[in-house]
Amino acid sequence: MLQILPVRDKDTQKDYCDKLAIEYDADLMAYAAFDGEEFRGLSLFRILGKDCVIYKIKLRDGISDHLAQYLLAKAPMNFAELCGIKTAIFKDEDKSLAKELKFTEKDGVLSVSLEDYFTTPCKGHGCEA
Repeated sequence: MLQILPVRDKDTQKDYCDKLAIEYDADLMAYAAFDGEEFRGLSLFRILGKDCVIYKIKLRDGISDHLAQYLLAKAPMNFAELCGIKTAIFKDEDKSLAKELKFTEKDGVLSVSLEDYFTTPCKGHGCEA
């Protein structure tokens, strides 16, 4: 069963970054994806002022799991929204994932409002809920 869990220990976060061959930055927060006990991937993000900035969504080499990528992106957004943050910015290179999550580009920046993002999910799809 797929689980997305916060990474609370910085040594563990560094270990996950090493497994994914990505740069470790102690200032970033992280969520990890697991299928049972198997580590599948990581999302790295930071709260900067009024924004949640998602820097990286990365799965282990050889793993193709769209649901894990999708949930690794949504977890920091949900965390930020619960903390009162109103905007998420997407800096990962997977622009198709950003568009699927309803990020829009303006002046070269992909962003989405978190206002009602989780409480009225149909709003982003143009339907009434």
